[in-house]
Amino acid sequence: MVEGHCVRTIHAETNAIIQAALHGVSTKGATCYVTHLPCINCTKALINAGIVKIVYSTAYRTDENAMNFLKGANIEVVQKEFKL
Repeated sequence: MVEGHCVRTIHAETNAIIQAALHGVSTKGATCYVTHLPCINCTKALINAGIVKIVYSTAYRTDENAMNFLKGANIEVVQKEFKL
C-alpha cells in the first residue's frame, strides 16, 4: 500500500483489455460492462482498444475530459443499474 492505495492492482477495464490481448480475443466493436464510469486512463485505453459502447452502473468521479474523449470517439455511454 502506498498512501492508502494498492499499487499492485490495475483497473478492471485495463485488465479486461490485457486479458483479451493475452488470449487473442479482439476488442474491436465490443461493449464494455463496468460497475463505475471509467477514469481518464481507462477511457483512453478503451478508445484505443476499439470499444464502441460502455455500460456502467455508478458515476464516480466523472471526468469531463474523459466524457469529451468518449463523445469525440463516438462511443455510446449508457448508465444502467446492475443487479449483482
